[in-house]
Parts: sequence; C-alpha cells; structure tokens
Amino acid sequence: MAIPDFQTLMLPLLLITGDGEKHRHGDVSAALAAQFNLSEAEINELLPSGRQARFGNRVAWTRAYLKKAGLIENTSRGIFHITEQGLALLKSSPSRIDIKFLMKYPGIQEWHNKSPRITGEESKNPEDVNDGDTESQTPLEALVASYQELGAKLSDDLIEQIMKCSPKFFEELVIDLPQKMGYGGSRIDAVQVTGRSGDEGIDGVIKQDKLGLDIVYEAWAVKKPKRAL
Repeated sequence: MAIPDFQTLMLPLLLITGDGEKHRHGDVSAALAAQFNLSEAEINELLPSGRQARFGNRVAWTRAYLKKAGLIENTSRGIFHITEQGLALLKSSPSRIDIKFLMKYPGIQEWHNKSPRITGEESKNPEDVNDGDTESQTPLEALVASYQELGAKLSDDLIEQIMKCSPKFFEELVIDLPQKMGYGGSRIDAVQVTGRSGDEGIDGVIKQDKLGLDIVYEAWAVKKPKRAL
C-alpha cells in the first residue's frame, strides 16, 4: 500500500487521540502504520535527503497542523493529547480533515500568514493544495523537490553556457575544477596544462597533495562535447 499523505493522516491521528488519554508520538506512528497496512520497507523509506523516514516526516507534519489548529496539545516532549476543541470536532463526525478544512481555525490562519510559503508552493495558497502530487507532500518534501528542480535547472544552464565557450576555456575549466575541489596546492604548482594538440582534448597534470607528490590525473584526452544538431 502506498504511504498515505499527511493530510489523509489527520483524521485517523485525531481519532486515535479521541480517548482523551496521553499518547506518545512513536506509539501513534506505529498505530497509523498498522491501520494503513504499511510494510517495513514503506515505514523505513527515506526522503531524498536520506536523513528522515518519509512516513515519520508525514506523521510529524500531521501533528504540527493539528496542534496549530488547537485540536491536540503537547503535555511533554513527544507526548500529547486531544483538546476540548478536538473532541468537539470528532463529535461532528467529519469525513475528512485536511488543510482546507483546518483553515477555519485561527491558529492555522495565523501560522500561514506568518509563513505564506509553508507548503513549498510558489503559486498556490496552502488551502488550495488539495490535489495531485502536492497533496501527498509535506512542506519539507515540497522544499526538497523544489531544491532538486532548481539544482537540475542550474546544471542545465551551466552546461548551456559552457557549450557556448571556446575549447581553450573548456580545457582551463576542467583543469580548474579539481583544484577548486581541494586537489593540489596552488594552481601553478599542482594543476598544470601540459600542452595542446589542437584536438580540443585536455592534456594536464593534477597532483593530489599540496606538496605535489601524488599525481591524480595525467595526459587526459577528453574532448568538449559537441552540441546536438
């Protein structure tokens, strides 16, 4: 089963706390995972950053929204319970709780007014994010996706500019890049262009250490890529 998006988790999480008891974050996460029949692989699936589990991140954001709406409150670190406002909401038997639904609560309105781009969307208000891929993304996931998209665009733009430059510039660039990455000491002593044969290749020496004792690459024959017609 696919990992549920964080808005889909809102009502189930609130229902779990409907007993009025104090609940631990880890216990609630486990209960939600069982309710949605998630496999161990799905529970442990990481975000692209590799630093946090996707499901755990979504549960955390679900809690954050419910807390800002005043439906749950923390009693201590990692422990929370439902509020009177949350109990009143459950008595109305809502079929779904999502961002658009929660926007009627002043706490959510104030939160979004202070952080207008909290969802990571540049062109949409938070209450309008209710369909497609954006619905499944927490603010962190949307931010990571935006970062990756910008990185890819920057890479394409750099390649585009390099393709417009001369072979000499390309040769100097490929020699300079390892030096900027920390190989060698100075540009003159440890990174050298050793000759040009006219084939648009790169002939050079890069030494790994600042003393210039260990050679990393020598006598390259890399040609500048041709632009596709």
